[in-house]
Amino acid sequence: MKTLNFKDIIKYTKKGSYEIHLDWDSISDYIERKTTNLKLDINPDFQRGHVWTFDQCVAYVEYKLSGGPDAEILYFNCVGWMHDYRGPFVLVDGLQRLNAVRLFLDNKNRAFGHYYSEFTGPLQCQFKFNINNLKSRAEVLNWYIQMNSTGIPHTDKEISRVKELLQKEK
Repeated sequence: MKTLNFKDIIKYTKKGSYEIHLDWDSISDYIERKTTNLKLDINPDFQRGHVWTFDQCVAYVEYKLSGGPDAEILYFNCVGWMHDYRGPFVLVDGLQRLNAVRLFLDNKNRAFGHYYSEFTGPLQCQFKFNINNLKSRAEVLNWYIQMNSTGIPHTDKEISRVKELLQKEK
């Protein structure tokens, strides 16, 4: 059997080297500025559109409001980022999460039975905006495929089985 050197494994596209943290309540302003100034496209043709159900949007927002780790990085690409910003500037991954949060912030869905406007105190949730500067559309499409064709999501049946185990523990 032929051996394989680890260095010969084709590596995934690296994430961008520029990253900012934005509080949820400042996201809409940031996106509006970038849409105006840099022609940010948050729904490019390769995105699958808004496919999360109402319940999935609520579940995500509640997960993050409860301090759920992970699922907070939104990936963008802009050719010429930090140089000439020539674009295009596109959201590559994170549309569903972004949409869920914006619906909540716009009082179009609830979390824990309440609209955003019915909460008090500081909103302590952030997204990380990671911006890459891949040079071609083909590189961006390949990056999207890499991020969205790996991993195996759990089925409802698998989650239900573990919930039953949890009930037995209580």
